[in-house]
Amino acid sequence: VGLTGQNYPAFEAYISSSPTISTATNTVIAYDAENFDTDSAYDTSTYKFTPQTAGKYFVYAKARINSGTDSDDNEIFLFKNTTAFARIAYRHEYYDSPLIAGITTLNGSTDFVLVKIYHAFGSNQTLNQAYFGAYRIGA
Repeated sequence: VGLTGQNYPAFEAYISSSPTISTATNTVIAYDAENFDTDSAYDTSTYKFTPQTAGKYFVYAKARINSGTDSDDNEIFLFKNTTAFARIAYRHEYYDSPLIAGITTLNGSTDFVLVKIYHAFGSNQTLNQAYFGAYRIGA
C-alpha cells in the first residue's frame, strides 16, 4: 500500500540571480524561481508560500552571503505572516551557507511563510546558492 499526497502542498524555490541585501536591515530573500510547486502555492513575485490546505508544515531555507570576509551578527528568519517562528544567528566565516528549519501551523487560507536575512557587514552584500521550501506534514 502506498501513500500519496501525504506531503502536499509542497514547493522548493531558489534565487536565479544574486540579489543585493542591504546591511543592518531585515530583508526578504527574493527566491524568484521554482524547482517544483505541487499546488501553485508559492509566489515568485512576493516570495511567499500560501498553501490553501490547512495543516502543520515543515519549512526550510538556506542562504549564502557571497563573501569570503568574516562577519559577526548575521541572522536568518522564517516568518509566518509578520512573526518569526524560527531564527538562526551565526558568525559568517568564508562563504558560510547556513540552513534553517522549523515547523508551523498554517490555516490554509491566509497564512503565509517567507524568509528574511540580516547581516552586519557594513556594506551591501549579494546572495547566492539559496533555496527555500516547505511541505505539509500533517493536519
